[in-house]
Amino acid sequence: MSSSSSSRVAVVTGANKGIGYAIVKQLADPNLGLQVVLTSRDESRGKQAVAALAAEGLDVLYHPLDITKEPSIDALANWLKDRFQGLDILVNNAGMAYRGDAFNYEVAKNTIDCNYFGTLAVTQKLSPLLREGARVVNVSSRAGKFSRLSPSLREIMFRPDLTISQLSDLMNDFVQSVKEGTWEQKGWPKQTYAVSKMGVTIMTRIFARDEHRPNILYNACCPGYVRTDMTNPNAPLSPEQGAKTPVYLALLPQGGATGGFFADQRQWDITKEL
Repeated sequence: MSSSSSSRVAVVTGANKGIGYAIVKQLADPNLGLQVVLTSRDESRGKQAVAALAAEGLDVLYHPLDITKEPSIDALANWLKDRFQGLDILVNNAGMAYRGDAFNYEVAKNTIDCNYFGTLAVTQKLSPLLREGARVVNVSSRAGKFSRLSPSLREIMFRPDLTISQLSDLMNDFVQSVKEGTWEQKGWPKQTYAVSKMGVTIMTRIFARDEHRPNILYNACCPGYVRTDMTNPNAPLSPEQGAKTPVYLALLPQGGATGGFFADQRQWDITKEL
């Protein structure tokens, strides 16, 4: 398959290993006719991943991307525009988590900056490139349980008119409350990863609500508890199993859900099930 501008193009972030790598591998199936771009922060590992896929006969391109660095996001956006003039699938998989129950200002700031603000920046920068029929998939988590918030915070999160700016203020408020030791009084849980993924899930709803171009769908998902470097070597699911729901959403047909949260390839009601 050629990597010409006529190809449908899929970008997967944080994809040199784990779930991201498995998503790339499934989307690169020649029967799908996609030109897949694997991105990662570590360029040498990313190129090794592309070489491993090439050894299996899969045609994947590589581009470096650090979702916490604006110049890195700009470079990817410019490259996609120059090479393909557009984008058809964006899977925001890149993210981070501290091991154990680490909880302090640095942990909160780094986690929110990467998982929430990094995903937000990539989506905003690449959004102008989305073509009709594009799919945006944000890898979130069922760990982001809204039931862990105070009733007043939960009510704000679920407001139908909540803006990205207001949501970002909430995320910053959480980080500041950790710094000041006031998170409990303000109604936040003592879990930075969970809060970052709540932000990703709500962000997805807002993008879907505000998207007025035809047939562009945004959904968030939980891949499940997957064996990765970030989680647990004894987790029940393989990366290949974890990739199933993100890939399902990346390939949703016209008329599919938008603004939803999915796990196990079914939509969940985040106001009741999380």
